[in-house]
Amino acid sequence: MVWSKFLVKCVSSATAILLLSAISGVYATPEATPARPLKPPIKGSAMHGRGNFQAKGSGTASVSANGLISVKGEGTLKVTANNPKQLFVKGFVETNHEGDVITYTGNGRFFVKGEKLTVDFDGTVDRILVGGSGKALLNGTGTYSTVKGDGKWKSDGVSVEFKK
Repeated sequence: MVWSKFLVKCVSSATAILLLSAISGVYATPEATPARPLKPPIKGSAMHGRGNFQAKGSGTASVSANGLISVKGEGTLKVTANNPKQLFVKGFVETNHEGDVITYTGNGRFFVKGEKLTVDFDGTVDRILVGGSGKALLNGTGTYSTVKGDGKWKSDGVSVEFKK
């Protein structure tokens, strides 16, 4: 703690970060910096449903959106993101990477922010949260919520659109 105060006073922020990283052995770049953890909007709050989409369930969920997509669950996660602005993965293990498509498996959390994003998830979804505009296709059992209302996943699929 004392080193960080001293370094920030004596050198630029970027240099202080690099020096602290070297001292602690932890390295971070702007591209690799994890995003702030997201809390799901509370029903009735100003954020609930305003371009947001929330879902929880078991089965397959395919979400395409401009904005941000956050997933917490266990299963297989396939992400298509051309030059994402932010990307954070915890717990999931990358199993394949071809071009703009990355596949992860396991139990964890995932966050991506950018344009023309697609996230396909197969497994148990503790939470999918989307901030922005897009659409989702949900197959299985579970619930979802948007500004237009709440609904249930269907075994033959339900398509949901949401806008900012």
